[in-house]
Amino acid sequence: MPILVSGSGKEHLFAVEKITNGTGASQAIAVCETLREWNLTKRVTGINFDTTASNTGEEIGACTLRKSLVC
Repeated sequence: MPILVSGSGKEHLFAVEKITNGTGASQAIAVCETLREWNLTKRVTGINFDTTASNTGEEIGACTLRKSLVC
């Protein structure tokens, strides 16, 4: 799963994480770990996942779960 970060008119590929499955939880964990690794957790103002239910589901989607993880 590619993790890209953009800002100031630039886009950076920070990681291509191998995840064990496509669940929202696996994706949220991968994003949080990458944000921590690059010390970006306090600089994130928005987050975007593709539109499948596993990524954006209201209860178990990666975007929802990312909010509850300590990133």
